[in-house]
Parts: sequence; structure tokens; C-alpha cells
Amino acid sequence: MRQGSGLGVLSRLKAEPDRFGRPRAVVFSNYGHSTVRARCSALGAEHFFDKSFQMDELLDFIQAAVSRC
Repeated sequence: MRQGSGLGVLSRLKAEPDRFGRPRAVVFSNYGHSTVRARCSALGAEHFFDKSFQMDELLDFIQAAVSRC
């Protein structure tokens, strides 16, 4: 992102459901600290994937989500 952060996006999504609806939010980040994960969860993220080692899990998650559509 050029400005702001994913936490800001999650915060806006949570704060303005009339504007954005209730999209499924998934975080893919290099900052996998427990405090960041907890904050993302509190802001409504369905799942958190660490870029350092969870690419396969992210792809599996996406594939499963697409299969359910």
C-alpha cells in the first residue's frame, strides 16, 4: 500500500458495514507477531497467513473458498 496499512483497511471495513458490507477479510503479512494476529482477528479478519512460510496454506484457503462458491 502506498499509504495506510491493512489494519486500517480492516478497521474501516468493521466500522462501516453499511458502506462495505461484510466481506471475508484475510490477512497475508510479513508481520506475524501474536499481537498483530490478535489485532487482525479483533478487527474481523477471518484468517491470518504469514508470508514467510504460509503461502501454500493461503493458496489452499483460496482454493477452498472458490470451491464453495
